[in-house]
Amino acid sequence: MSLWLGLLPGGDAPEVLAERALAAGCPLDVSSAPSLWGSFLAGKGAEISVFGGSEARFASSAGRAGRLVEAHLVGVLSSFHGDVLGTYFLCVDGLNDDQRAGATEALSRAVADGSVARAGVYSESGAGGDFVCGPMNPLYTITKRPQVACRTLNWAHGVAFCALPGPWRLRNLTLSFYGMSVVQALLARALSSGDVLVGVRTVGEIDEALDAQGKSPPDGLDAMLAEFAKAYGDDANWRELVDDEREWVREAAQRRTCHAG
Repeated sequence: MSLWLGLLPGGDAPEVLAERALAAGCPLDVSSAPSLWGSFLAGKGAEISVFGGSEARFASSAGRAGRLVEAHLVGVLSSFHGDVLGTYFLCVDGLNDDQRAGATEALSRAVADGSVARAGVYSESGAGGDFVCGPMNPLYTITKRPQVACRTLNWAHGVAFCALPGPWRLRNLTLSFYGMSVVQALLARALSSGDVLVGVRTVGEIDEALDAQGKSPPDGLDAMLAEFAKAYGDDANWRELVDDEREWVREAAQRRTCHAG
């Protein structure tokens, strides 16, 4: 199974993050800021993926939906100086039949003319397709359906999986030392059943994710995670994060508090 890296701003300098991600040799999702990442990755031979098409839900016709997808695709391709996109995941949730038909037709044309190597579908509601990506949250129920990747493995409301406290390690009672981190254990388990796209903001997060490849998750992992699941389900903990110094954590906390309210 394959690890995909979703590049996210707000951590290490973008040129540093892009250089490490490129060296990792993984497929790279640049949806967070195509123009930013394109300035460091264009022409470097990386397999680039992007999510798009959600703007088609505002289209009044199939033709208009198709043109919106084409416009987004042109913008991404220009950021990468004409490089072929590896995968374009069409976000289909919220699209009516006409909108989806128009968006899908536009994407099919892009594949036919060689601008995109592969068309995929992103859906949180279980929509099908040949190459499907859906969300994954390790502390809650994972939807049991065929999928090849999950968009930004997270703890809910946009909190990236690597935000879990770093020092906490899984205890190896047999060898009496602390082994893989909990995020590595979760990632190892996810990779055992499919490709995983995980959001990264720092070189350290990339290295931690890469190190999880090929590892076997420990037995009883769900029981070990019980306290963390309880903490992430506690509204009070989220309210404390509303004033966190990290912007992306504040935004996640605000989404959580609004949802809980």
